[in-house]
Amino acid sequence: MGKLYLVYGERITKSLNSKGLYEYELYFSEAPEIVWGEDWNSNCPSACDPENIRPDETTYQKIMRVETEVPLNCIGDNSCFSCQDMMDQIVACVWEDISTYDEYPEPLRLVFKYGEEFEKVEAKLRQRDIVLETDEKEEPQA
Repeated sequence: MGKLYLVYGERITKSLNSKGLYEYELYFSEAPEIVWGEDWNSNCPSACDPENIRPDETTYQKIMRVETEVPLNCIGDNSCFSCQDMMDQIVACVWEDISTYDEYPEPLRLVFKYGEEFEKVEAKLRQRDIVLETDEKEEPQA
């Protein structure tokens, strides 16, 4: 498999799971320039069917699961920006929700941009003691 780039993030659980953690999936592609989802031009992804917001399964190669106590916002949950805005880097793909924090997170706020290299995503998560786990999709379906 070639170099991988972040192309989408999705919240799996709406609240904490049985371990007291939030669950997310991060999608990675070898060719972020070809990634697209059915409703990616919608100005309100949160109002769309989640199946139509996920990228087409033939355009990404890997999904990594994240379980963390850190609350994250994902592009598909927002009502202000389209996925095209994410691709144009007007808004991040996934970012840490700091709305309930008393202090700014140290050593960094987690922010992941569309097209960010897998190694950079992994390094940022490691700085906050968060580990990526491989999920079910390894290769595009034929």
